[in-house]
Amino acid sequence: MRMDEEGGKIFVGGLSWDTDDDGLRNYFSKFGEVLVAEVKIDPSTKRSRGFGFVTFRDSTVVSKVLAGESSHVLDNKRIDPKAAVGRGGGSTATKSKATMPGPFVGRVKKIFIGGLASSTTKEDIMDYFSSYGKVTEIILMFDQGTQKMRGFGFVTFDKEETVDKIVEEKFHKINEKTVEAKKAIPRPGRDNEDGTSKIGR
Repeated sequence: MRMDEEGGKIFVGGLSWDTDDDGLRNYFSKFGEVLVAEVKIDPSTKRSRGFGFVTFRDSTVVSKVLAGESSHVLDNKRIDPKAAVGRGGGSTATKSKATMPGPFVGRVKKIFIGGLASSTTKEDIMDYFSSYGKVTEIILMFDQGTQKMRGFGFVTFDKEETVDKIVEEKFHKINEKTVEAKKAIPRPGRDNEDGTSKIGR
């Protein structure tokens, strides 16, 4: 993949189980020319994992998409686009444009988890990630209309080293379902949305 294409890549979380590649492409085409639109599929169930990736021809389109992230709705679900993470560990968008906002840079104590099964509970996540280190908070994101889990969430630990260890593996299996873990930087005012589930003190 050329660097300009890599810089135009975004991660899209919170997808409806009904959203397919074509639906993802059609939605984001209104922002700019889409080269690739891919909804990640669970190899065992053949169902959507609740997230995907979109690559634009023009990397500057990413900033336009992220600027309006609070208003993105696809297939009656609010979706959550973010700058994608490159193989080097940083945001691909920041490699081609230093001012591009990205939630996956630096050392943090919080991770984003995508592709969770709708039946996953905070206890399931606690049981799994406690083997890596002390968990201080778990947030599962729910659709405010249907109250169903949106397929992703956040886990906070007491040490940055724990997060580094988890994201090195990238893919993990919770409830017999493969999920993806990435670094995330908490945003003020976003952790207490209606429908979230959290633990910790």
